[in-house]
Amino acid sequence: MRLYAGDFAAAFRFYSESLGLKPVGGDAAGPYAVFDTGGAQLAVERIAPTHPAYAELVGRFAGVSFMVADLGALYQELTARGVEFMAPPQQQAWGGGIAHFRDPAGNILSVVGKL
Repeated sequence: MRLYAGDFAAAFRFYSESLGLKPVGGDAAGPYAVFDTGGAQLAVERIAPTHPAYAELVGRFAGVSFMVADLGALYQELTARGVEFMAPPQQQAWGGGIAHFRDPAGNILSVVGKL
């Protein structure tokens, strides 16, 4: 998975500190970093706001969902770390729940799991 951010330093802090993902490639200096999510790797790459594709690549629904065992507990933990969710977890017809949040670049990601 790859996401783009104009403010790479803020994105690196968010993914490593707020979400608690371990960096496994690149570093805080950029221009990219790779994070271990447990089941896949997430790459975050710096893109200049003046880049012609910036508006297409930054601040969008990323289609990235993190599966978690206990969505309610993770929601409480991430909220305490300052992660701003778009709404509390919502029960889904299939029996689990989903909650969406934005990273500092405005990219929308999801956490999915049992409520």
